[in-house]
Amino acid sequence: MGPPGRYYNTPVYRLLGGPTREKVECYASCIDLPVEPEPMSKLALQYKKEGFQHEKWFLAEGPASGGEGLRKNVEMVRTLRETLGAEMEIMIDAWMSMDLNYAAEFAKRVEQYNLRWLEEPFLADEIQSFMELRKRTRVPIASGEHLYGRWSAAKYLSAAPSIFYRPIPTGPEASAS
Repeated sequence: MGPPGRYYNTPVYRLLGGPTREKVECYASCIDLPVEPEPMSKLALQYKKEGFQHEKWFLAEGPASGGEGLRKNVEMVRTLRETLGAEMEIMIDAWMSMDLNYAAEFAKRVEQYNLRWLEEPFLADEIQSFMELRKRTRVPIASGEHLYGRWSAAKYLSAAPSIFYRPIPTGPEASAS
């Protein structure tokens, strides 16, 4: 409970009008898991059997790995799509590790696999790179996890409105702003 919930001794969602749905969708966050095709496929299917309809996987390669790393990243996405089928939502987190050219080439090569989004390809303050990447690909781009406070979020949202804004509410501003 945030400060308002503690003050009124009630969950914040009730203060905001009560529940709006019976279920909340969530995804399996596949961080620090193997990205080699066989073990990755096995784990992806395990999460699917457990009922997840969405999985977020994390890239192991970046621009420093050159063309071979790019090929491995694309192969990872292809393997996930072939393993999970068209009905599963797949999200890819890039760990803020890309430059614009690498991100644009990666996105171009994976467009055919219908990702839900490519998350955090750049550092959060590289707003121009996010905007340019959005122009170059049909892959939805997500960011916002590393913005802190309402003013940085407002600046980001006004500059890059076509980006999925995905904040993680933590710290005092999570419930006080």
